[in-house]
Amino acid sequence: MEKLIELKSIKKYYPVTQGFLKKKDLSVKAVDGVTLSIFRGETLGLVGESGCGKSTLGRVLLRLERPSSGSVLYEGRDMAELSARELKEMRLKLQIIFQDPYSSLNPRKSVASIIGEGMLIHNLATRADVNERVTEYLELVGLSEEHLGRYPHEFSGGQRQRIGIARALALGPELIVTDEPVSSLDVSIQSQILNLMSDLKENFNLTYLFISHDLSVVKYISDRVCVMYLGKIVEMSEKNAMYEKPLHPYTAALFSAVPTIEVDEAGKKKKRIILSGDIPSPVFPPHGCRFHTRCPEVKDLCRNEEPPLEDKGGGRLCACHFR
Repeated sequence: MEKLIELKSIKKYYPVTQGFLKKKDLSVKAVDGVTLSIFRGETLGLVGESGCGKSTLGRVLLRLERPSSGSVLYEGRDMAELSARELKEMRLKLQIIFQDPYSSLNPRKSVASIIGEGMLIHNLATRADVNERVTEYLELVGLSEEHLGRYPHEFSGGQRQRIGIARALALGPELIVTDEPVSSLDVSIQSQILNLMSDLKENFNLTYLFISHDLSVVKYISDRVCVMYLGKIVEMSEKNAMYEKPLHPYTAALFSAVPTIEVDEAGKKKKRIILSGDIPSPVFPPHGCRFHTRCPEVKDLCRNEEPPLEDKGGGRLCACHFR
């Protein structure tokens, strides 16, 4: 498969500030050494608990934030080396759908302006035909021409998210980062948006980085799944293999928290794995394996040596000494 995006050793640290004093020697390690590839035409699901660095990684990928170190390659080219003109052209190909449809749309702009603005900036439409072009994209997401002059407060949450999807789609992207796109919507609306995204992927040959904490949603829409914990990737594989038998103890604990009617080989309901303690501070991450403070299978090696993300066979990557 062709690599569309490649992240190499990405780190994103945020300096810790307290009052008037800036402590330069302390930082929040939001993303800490992530390497992964996204292949053209796939949907890569990115999951993990809140604060693990999922959204930050998505923003770094889009160049909305600069990495503290590491590189982002788009079609083999380092985005940090692009000129201003080249970067502007690249932004046509990389778009984002935000989590909150209530705050991601400018309340002072009409739908025609929200979707058409990017098309005008990038010379994809003229002022004479922009409304016609906007209408085409509205119809693709289940809205119509009558919505052109309306404002965000006149729509439901699901309709607003459709507008956000149309805005991203209007620039002809190759990859769309979707940051929790259905988490704030009713379950009935979630399925409609997910089906719409799947249809658009097929029709426009899109690639998605699908960020979510909802494992059921990720299973439905993703081809591969990547699990993050405290700024690092702990497991990555094809979705069916991971959901059938997760390798990393953290992944197993996450999946066990999903309500299910499935039973094990003995006919007993699968037990939930309870993790003790809270997620450690990203300012002071644990030495060794970052999960060892909560892992039910921890051993001395885990406390002293960080496990590399290794191929465990069958294209499955896992960062655990004993898996």
